[in-house]
Amino acid sequence: MSLILYLGIFWTFYGIAGLFGIQNIPKKYRDKKWSKEYCRASGKSWLLIGVPWILLYLASSYIKYNWLLMILMVVFAVPSVLYGYKTELTFKARLNDENKASRGKKKK
Repeated sequence: MSLILYLGIFWTFYGIAGLFGIQNIPKKYRDKKWSKEYCRASGKSWLLIGVPWILLYLASSYIKYNWLLMILMVVFAVPSVLYGYKTELTFKARLNDENKASRGKKKK
């Protein structure tokens, strides 16, 4: 169970780094005018999984049933997954719009 704590701490610190813009992001999102915004959104996503997993570790000392603990792991992970998916769709759309706009300028 201490692995959950270590992962939660790592993800939380990585999320904080993302909020400050110190995070490794994919190449396709770098050097855009909205790259910092993407980095912050990614940091929020890491925080959404890191903090609940630290709380899950604390709760695991009081929970005696493994099946309940597994359900809590899934429940704590869902908000981060949904937020990450929404964020990825948003920024992929921005990237596609930018690529279409740049292709339109090259054709003229």
